[in-house]
Amino acid sequence: MSKTLKDKLIKTLIDSKHLKQEDLEDAVVMQKKRGVSLERALIDKGLISEKEVLMLLVRELNIPFINLAKYKIDPGLQEFVPERVARQYQIIPLSVLEHTMTIAIADPLNVFAIDDIKSITGREVEVMMSTNTDILKAIDNYYG
Repeated sequence: MSKTLKDKLIKTLIDSKHLKQEDLEDAVVMQKKRGVSLERALIDKGLISEKEVLMLLVRELNIPFINLAKYKIDPGLQEFVPERVARQYQIIPLSVLEHTMTIAIADPLNVFAIDDIKSITGREVEVMMSTNTDILKAIDNYYG
């Protein structure tokens, strides 16, 4: 997450009374100790849900959200993205139209993931956001 986006997330959480300064400080310590993102530390500490973080990101980044539990994924899309890559980047392919693949991803700022998907598929990539939990369930269901 970029610094300014992370700052916006923190400010929004504090302004909305979701987060106290001391909770933030505890989460930063956890982040550094465990080597995870700040949002992951906030989620793991139970200070905010994964979906709440995602909805803040959706609003700030203007990227569409998809509820994968209500979306039927075409099993034929597995051929475009190997299971290993889907698990590594926590992405699930949603559709292919001509030269563009649409994927669901929990971290749309992961340019390495997006660039690798472009390279692997030879297509441009459009992203939609979903929760890590829903993406991992979808990977388990569609890659078996």
